[in-house]
Amino acid sequence: MPDNKINQDILSRGNIYLNKTKEEIEKDLNISKTGNLSQLSHKILNLNVKERDYLKRNHIEVRTTTFQRNKNKDNDKEIGIEIVPRSKESFKISQINADKLIKEQWENSELYTILSRTTYLLFIYMEDSEGEITLYHVIYWKISNEDIQENIKYTWKETQQVFKDGVSLKYENNMVLNNLPKMAHNRILHVRPSASKSSYTNNSNAMKLPYKSHWINKPDNDNYQDNYMTKQAWWLNSSYVFEEVYKIINAQHLDKNLNYIINKKIDYIFQKNNLLKNNNLINNLNDCLEKIIEEVNSQGYY
Repeated sequence: MPDNKINQDILSRGNIYLNKTKEEIEKDLNISKTGNLSQLSHKILNLNVKERDYLKRNHIEVRTTTFQRNKNKDNDKEIGIEIVPRSKESFKISQINADKLIKEQWENSELYTILSRTTYLLFIYMEDSEGEITLYHVIYWKISNEDIQENIKYTWKETQQVFKDGVSLKYENNMVLNNLPKMAHNRILHVRPSASKSSYTNNSNAMKLPYKSHWINKPDNDNYQDNYMTKQAWWLNSSYVFEEVYKIINAQHLDKNLNYIINKKIDYIFQKNNLLKNNNLINNLNDCLEKIIEEVNSQGYY
């Protein structure tokens, strides 16, 4: 079972560096500059063997995502900035094994197993219009069961059917197009290549297909075969990750605001009714709560 104390301890290591630039974090950690924010996130955590084992046992995976921050004075509001999603580091879930996929049932599928049990420890970096990167938030995030059982399941079933029917491949403008679900097709999940280069023959960049593909304008050479295509993977849409992260961050801000309001209300009640905030606090607590309820009912939060 997950240990909340360990979870919070690990989370706190990231929170120390919130709102610091990438260069400031590297300097604090006394490490050389790195272009890989995922490596930086792991450097920040500095997990020992026991902690790495804990994360593995509890299916907690450290991930990094980057959003872009556009400075626009006309859009300055309470949070001060308009934020738009940026897919600088895409969110890959797992590689697709087409032979295995076509034989699976959803509840026993590899994708369902991964998403239903995995919690992501997400490092969120923000890049401004001048290219400066700061650590914006560090949160735990788990994809909701509703999203898994509806949108994601739909895309999984559609992908499975494409492989069962044989993938449609079309050579056009020196590119090969396919009929696997794209980012625009679903709000949450899509399928796209996961290889260093495209390949449609038997090599390390290609996956073997369970059924022959259906070619249109197939080039007449051995580099384009019926039983292979570029390795594919499951990817979360960048816009979906942004939406989910933003909801969590907004909820955290609301919690902070609510706590602030409650504390201000408590202070007000104590002062108004000459109640003592010291050793007599326990004795006065019931009276204080009754007064708070009266104030909330008559005036509401302000």
